[in-house]
Amino acid sequence: MPKPSEDGTRVAMRFPTVTVPDIDLVREIEAAPAGDISARLDAVNARAAKASAAFDVSLAAARASALAATGSQIESDEWAEAQIRLADLASHHSEGRMALADLDVIAAEARLAQTPEDGLLDLTGLQDNLAASLNEQAGLLAALEKAVGL
Repeated sequence: MPKPSEDGTRVAMRFPTVTVPDIDLVREIEAAPAGDISARLDAVNARAAKASAAFDVSLAAARASALAATGSQIESDEWAEAQIRLADLASHHSEGRMALADLDVIAAEARLAQTPEDGLLDLTGLQDNLAASLNEQAGLLAALEKAVGL
Protein backbone atom coordinates (compact mmCIF):
# COMPACT_ATOMS: atom_id res chain seq x y z
CA MET A 1 0.00 0.00 0.00
CA PRO A 2 1.43 3.42 -0.91
CA LYS A 3 2.41 5.78 1.84
CA PRO A 4 0.24 8.90 2.26
CA SER A 5 3.10 11.06 1.03
CA GLU A 6 3.28 9.27 -2.31
CA ASP A 7 1.22 10.45 -5.23
CA GLY A 8 -1.26 8.28 -7.07
CA THR A 9 1.27 7.25 -9.71
CA ARG A 10 2.21 4.01 -7.96
CA VAL A 11 -1.43 3.01 -7.52
CA ALA A 12 -2.22 3.84 -11.15
CA MET A 13 0.76 1.76 -12.31
CA ARG A 14 -0.33 -1.32 -10.35
CA PHE A 15 -4.02 -0.95 -11.10
CA PRO A 16 -4.38 0.70 -14.51
CA THR A 17 -8.20 0.75 -14.35
CA VAL A 18 -8.19 2.72 -11.10
CA THR A 19 -8.36 6.49 -11.37
CA VAL A 20 -6.73 8.28 -8.48
CA PRO A 21 -8.20 11.75 -8.03
CA ASP A 22 -5.98 14.69 -7.22
CA ILE A 23 -6.91 15.74 -3.70
CA ASP A 24 -5.60 18.87 -2.08
CA LEU A 25 -5.06 17.61 1.47
CA VAL A 26 -4.14 21.01 2.81
CA ARG A 27 -6.83 23.60 2.29
CA GLU A 28 -8.08 26.54 4.20
CA ILE A 29 -11.34 26.09 6.06
CA GLU A 30 -13.75 28.84 5.26
CA ALA A 31 -16.96 29.65 7.02
CA ALA A 32 -19.91 28.69 4.85
CA PRO A 33 -22.79 31.12 4.78
CA ALA A 34 -24.96 30.13 7.73
CA GLY A 35 -28.24 31.20 6.20
CA ASP A 36 -31.30 30.91 8.34
CA ILE A 37 -30.23 28.48 11.07
CA SER A 38 -33.76 27.89 12.33
CA ALA A 39 -34.97 26.90 8.85
CA ARG A 40 -32.03 24.54 8.43
CA LEU A 41 -32.66 23.03 11.86
CA ASP A 42 -36.33 22.53 11.03
CA ALA A 43 -35.39 20.69 7.84
CA VAL A 44 -32.89 18.43 9.62
CA ASN A 45 -35.33 17.83 12.47
CA ALA A 46 -37.98 16.77 9.94
CA ARG A 47 -35.48 14.39 8.32
CA ALA A 48 -34.62 12.90 11.71
CA ALA A 49 -38.29 12.55 12.66
CA LYS A 50 -39.05 10.77 9.38
CA ALA A 51 -36.14 8.35 9.92
CA SER A 52 -37.20 7.71 13.51
CA ALA A 53 -40.81 7.03 12.49
CA ALA A 54 -39.65 4.62 9.79
CA PHE A 55 -37.39 2.88 12.32
CA ASP A 56 -40.31 2.50 14.73
CA VAL A 57 -42.55 1.06 12.00
CA SER A 58 -39.88 -1.44 10.93
CA LEU A 59 -39.02 -2.43 14.49
CA ALA A 60 -42.04 -4.70 15.05
CA ALA A 61 -41.35 -6.71 11.88
CA ALA A 62 -37.65 -6.94 12.72
CA ARG A 63 -38.44 -8.19 16.23
CA ALA A 64 -40.82 -10.83 14.91
CA SER A 65 -38.31 -11.99 12.30
CA ALA A 66 -35.47 -12.06 14.82
CA LEU A 67 -37.59 -14.11 17.21
CA ALA A 68 -38.50 -16.55 14.43
CA ALA A 69 -34.83 -16.83 13.40
CA THR A 70 -33.44 -17.32 16.90
CA GLY A 71 -31.61 -20.63 16.91
CA SER A 72 -32.25 -21.30 13.23
CA GLN A 73 -29.63 -22.29 10.69
CA ILE A 74 -28.02 -19.69 8.46
CA GLU A 75 -29.47 -21.42 5.40
CA SER A 76 -33.03 -21.16 6.73
CA ASP A 77 -35.72 -18.90 5.32
CA GLU A 78 -36.27 -17.48 8.81
CA TRP A 79 -32.65 -16.40 9.09
CA ALA A 80 -32.69 -14.83 5.63
CA GLU A 81 -35.91 -12.96 6.42
CA ALA A 82 -34.42 -11.68 9.66
CA GLN A 83 -31.37 -10.40 7.77
CA ILE A 84 -33.60 -8.46 5.40
CA ARG A 85 -35.63 -6.96 8.25
CA LEU A 86 -32.49 -6.05 10.22
CA ALA A 87 -30.95 -4.44 7.14
CA ASP A 88 -34.11 -2.37 6.69
CA LEU A 89 -33.96 -1.32 10.33
CA ALA A 90 -30.26 -0.45 10.05
CA SER A 91 -31.01 1.64 6.97
CA HIS A 92 -33.51 3.78 8.88
CA HIS A 93 -31.04 4.09 11.74
CA SER A 94 -28.36 5.25 9.29
CA GLU A 95 -30.68 7.91 7.92
CA GLY A 96 -31.02 9.26 11.46
CA ARG A 97 -27.22 9.23 11.80
CA MET A 98 -27.01 11.29 8.61
CA ALA A 99 -29.37 13.85 10.14
CA LEU A 100 -27.08 14.02 13.18
CA ALA A 101 -24.12 14.58 10.86
CA ASP A 102 -26.06 17.42 9.22
CA LEU A 103 -26.53 18.98 12.65
CA ASP A 104 -22.80 18.67 13.27
CA VAL A 105 -22.09 20.47 9.99
CA ILE A 106 -24.49 23.27 10.93
CA ALA A 107 -22.82 23.53 14.34
CA ALA A 108 -19.35 23.74 12.80
CA GLU A 109 -20.48 26.39 10.33
CA ALA A 110 -22.13 28.38 13.09
CA ARG A 111 -18.99 28.28 15.20
CA LEU A 112 -16.85 29.38 12.26
CA ALA A 113 -19.30 32.22 11.65
CA GLN A 114 -18.93 33.06 15.36
CA THR A 115 -22.64 32.73 16.07
CA PRO A 116 -23.37 33.75 19.68
CA GLU A 117 -23.85 30.84 22.09
CA ASP A 118 -27.48 31.73 22.78
CA GLY A 119 -28.15 31.26 19.06
CA LEU A 120 -26.93 27.68 19.29
CA LEU A 121 -29.15 26.48 22.15
CA ASP A 122 -31.76 24.93 19.84
CA LEU A 123 -29.02 23.26 17.85
CA THR A 124 -27.37 21.78 20.92
CA GLY A 125 -30.72 20.53 22.20
CA LEU A 126 -31.51 18.85 18.87
CA GLN A 127 -28.07 17.23 18.77
CA ASP A 128 -28.44 15.89 22.31
CA ASN A 129 -31.97 14.55 21.76
CA LEU A 130 -31.15 12.96 18.43
CA ALA A 131 -27.94 11.38 19.76
CA ALA A 132 -29.86 9.87 22.70
CA SER A 133 -32.55 8.51 20.37
CA LEU A 134 -29.97 7.05 18.00
CA ASN A 135 -28.10 5.40 20.88
CA GLU A 136 -31.36 3.77 21.98
CA GLN A 137 -31.98 2.57 18.42
CA ALA A 138 -28.44 1.21 18.21
CA GLY A 139 -29.05 -0.77 21.40
CA LEU A 140 -32.27 -2.25 20.02
CA LEU A 141 -30.58 -3.13 16.74
CA ALA A 142 -27.62 -4.75 18.51
CA ALA A 143 -29.94 -6.83 20.70
CA LEU A 144 -31.87 -8.08 17.66
CA GLU A 145 -28.64 -8.89 15.80
CA LYS A 146 -27.40 -10.82 18.84
CA ALA A 147 -30.68 -12.77 19.00
CA VAL A 148 -30.22 -13.83 15.39
CA GLY A 149 -26.62 -14.77 16.03
CA LEU A 150 -24.74 -11.99 14.29
